[in-house]
Amino acid sequence: MGNPFFRFKQFTIFQNDNVLKVSTDSVLLGSWVPSDYYTKILDIGTGTGLLSLMLAQRFPKANIDAVEIDLEACRIAKENFHLSPFTKRINLYCNSIQYFAKNIYKKQPYDLIISNPPYFNQSTTAKTVKKNIQKHNFFLSYDTLAKIAKTLLSDNGILALIFSYESGKNFITTARFYNLFCYKITEVYIRQGQTQPKRLLLLFSKTVQNTITNKLYLENEKQQPSTEYLQLTKAFYL
Repeated sequence: MGNPFFRFKQFTIFQNDNVLKVSTDSVLLGSWVPSDYYTKILDIGTGTGLLSLMLAQRFPKANIDAVEIDLEACRIAKENFHLSPFTKRINLYCNSIQYFAKNIYKKQPYDLIISNPPYFNQSTTAKTVKKNIQKHNFFLSYDTLAKIAKTLLSDNGILALIFSYESGKNFITTARFYNLFCYKITEVYIRQGQTQPKRLLLLFSKTVQNTITNKLYLENEKQQPSTEYLQLTKAFYL
């Protein structure tokens, strides 16, 4: 059994072994999103609610719609939202993003859409359908994510994602087909000396811009959290 909860400075994430747990990926993404005046945020695949809670903490004027297809994750997210100081600004929808976009979305576009999406391809060796739903892109293909994001984003809105290196490169190509253009790439490395990033943090908009690329190292030479990583996440980690 893993740790049943993960405590942050302003909220706690309760979790269990049946859902994907707090990960460095989500903490990175929620910390890295650029500061702006967001009023409407969409969290696609909220899981246990971590990204929604992080953004509610960072952007106190924003209202957040959190969408999650997995019923157990929804149950836990609902409890995490309820126990947080941000519960009145987060709306949880236990649906697929496809259903949400077609039947629930109120034609009020989002300033920010964020997701830590499933970025592994379908695997015939996966042990359970449940883990496929959570980890693999059975139900949220790159095309679907890009198409829905383009439809639901405001004209000046941004899409923020984290991917593995290869999946991120593939999504950039897919997004361009839907007129979503990557304008910032942060290459995430575990430590200095690695030749290929572990993750890509990506920002997209509806307008073509010059792409800014930078690097983030999670550990220093002593294999301890790097100064830049601690600085980025200091608002959340105890």
